[in-house]
Amino acid sequence: MHLSSFPGSRVSRYPACLKRLVALASIMALALVAGCKGIDVASPPHGEKTPLQTESGKSVTQQDLLQGKTKVAILVPLSGETGKTGESIVNAAQLALFDMGGDATSLHPYDTAGTPDGARRAAERAITDGASILIGPLFSSEVKAIATQVQSAGVPALTLTTDPTAAEHGIYVAGFLIREQATRVVSYAREQGLTRFAVLSTDTPFGRAMAGAYEQAVMEGGGTLVNTLLRTTGEDARSRIATLTSFQARVAERNRQLKSLENKTDPESVKHAAALQIRETAGALPFDALLMTSSGTDLMEDLALLASVDVTSSNVRMIGPMLWNEGTTRTDPALRGAWYPASPPAARGLFINRYQEAFGKPPASQIASLGYDLTALAARLSAMAAHPGQAFRPEKLTDPSGFEGWDGLFRFRPDGIVERGLAIMEIQPAGPHVVSPAPGTFNRKSPGS
Repeated sequence: MHLSSFPGSRVSRYPACLKRLVALASIMALALVAGCKGIDVASPPHGEKTPLQTESGKSVTQQDLLQGKTKVAILVPLSGETGKTGESIVNAAQLALFDMGGDATSLHPYDTAGTPDGARRAAERAITDGASILIGPLFSSEVKAIATQVQSAGVPALTLTTDPTAAEHGIYVAGFLIREQATRVVSYAREQGLTRFAVLSTDTPFGRAMAGAYEQAVMEGGGTLVNTLLRTTGEDARSRIATLTSFQARVAERNRQLKSLENKTDPESVKHAAALQIRETAGALPFDALLMTSSGTDLMEDLALLASVDVTSSNVRMIGPMLWNEGTTRTDPALRGAWYPASPPAARGLFINRYQEAFGKPPASQIASLGYDLTALAARLSAMAAHPGQAFRPEKLTDPSGFEGWDGLFRFRPDGIVERGLAIMEIQPAGPHVVSPAPGTFNRKSPGS
């Protein structure tokens, strides 16, 4: 069900709203302070507030977004190390409320400072201020810190964490779940005939969680888990990579083949010997696919270590997490042919363009789109409810048909955990392309069944 399919929406179909771009005046950066109950917009030249503008020319100021009957509170870090992430989430949420139109919903951001105590204070203020639903917090520790108070108040929270253990009654986990990423990409690999998998992971909380999800996905998918390596930094890193990839056995195989070709002069043997001379190894790796968890600098280190033992994307299928959909990883020649799961790229690209047009810069975090999608969902349910108290009942939030947003199809299971429709991307020098599209619909069975 599309999030804009209700009376009063300013867009005909979300996220296809960019088919008819709303003309936007430049929007000043949000000046959000700890504990604020509204959106304070910095004044442009001449002291005038800069409004959003509809196609008809009607101005919609940020103050208008605070006047709806149903209060939506956004609990995100607006200060501290992750303040930019929180700001981009609020920006996207503001954009969603403008796009959805109507006067049923108002938007109220609260600063959690990225800490459990900050989240508790923000939730208390939001509930005291009459919030009907919370979007956020961002981190698992924050979500667990507010669980008791929001449950006591009967106010549901659509949280942004990726930790499924944070889900409880009234606490919904909407982040991009590690297990779902692993299941989707391993299932695709199995469909392509890959059977033997190895896991190479950084020894970090994320790495260990992702490695465990890969292992479970391989076992559930009927594949064979050859080995798992949790890599730490240090002098033994290369030797451990060498063991994982059977480097010494492959070196011995290369030497054996060269020895067998020493006295052969036929063209095919000469060609084969010449090829072996410029390689360190020969023979197959002990696995068909290498499931990796690293990104950024850690990924560059992993690729360098793998290359040092003659393992590249030319002799094994490399597979990674959604984090590979950022920066130069998407076009890295060392990852040519690699697969990773992602939100449907066409819609996501439109969201980034939409955001940049409104705020003059791309979002600081790829999860900003969650702020849009969840705010749009809250606005839609609020507008369709016969009574404000009925808008966010569990049966409304867990509609088996799901909802379609910038990040594709999603729905909440009765246990509060999100299910998403993800695409599979393949990295190429010109940019990643879709090799397996995201599903367009959920089946009608209950989520999680």
